Amino acid sequence: MTCRNCHTDFNGNYCNNCGQSAKTKRFSFKYFVRESFASSLDIENGFFLSFKLLLLNPGKSIKAYIQGSRVSLYPPAKFLILSGAIATFLAIRYRFYSDSYIAGLSELSDMDPKGFLNFAEEYATLINALTIPIFAFFSYLFFKSKGYNYTENLVLNMYITVMQMMGLLFFVPFLEFFPDFKGPILIIYTLGTLLYNVWAYLDFFDARNSKGVLTIALILIASYLTQYLVNNLIFLLITQASWL
Repeated sequence: MTCRNCHTDFNGNYCNNCGQSAKTKRFSFKYFVRESFASSLDIENGFFLSFKLLLLNPGKSIKAYIQGSRVSLYPPAKFLILSGAIATFLAIRYRFYSDSYIAGLSELSDMDPKGFLNFAEEYATLINALTIPIFAFFSYLFFKSKGYNYTENLVLNMYITVMQMMGLLFFVPFLEFFPDFKGPILIIYTLGTLLYNVWAYLDFFDARNSKGVLTIALILIASYLTQYLVNNLIFLLITQASWL
């Protein structure tokens, strides 16, 4: 058979050139779950190579992975677990949300936002993980004509979320040396994650035209509004259950 990663002809269960499994299939939810958790949580050389590829060329790298080049990127679920742990640590360590916003929000209304923002720091990984199926749903819905199923959109948005969380690493030196500028730093980080999302979608869906840009804008608006509602619902459920 021909390897779907390096296109080498081979016999057996694994490619003798790149090591990819001969059983590589198109993503379905069942196949995705099995492949994501079949191996142990090791930090392999592929972790750092994946970070580089997703940083420099996210759309094309994710597309190649989904289309069969499975040894090119670190498995998305494992990548999410590692980046989620890092993001949660950094959010709590630098009080990335609460110190930046509590005073400003308190001036705008009588509400006390401290509880929700502390919740956002403590449950940063959960919040980011819950955004993935939301964004996957809308990218699947709006770009259904591209032929990617929901699970493939889930993989796409999982990698995007991973890199958005890992983006916090770039701001650690600024947070260390300029702690009084957390607000502006957070704004820059937020804009950076938004632009990264747009860039990845443009390349992945080959949407470099006015219609594609408009479609991506609709996806982001719908996704962020839904995410906002879901986050607040979870916060209310957790706070209501805290007294039990």
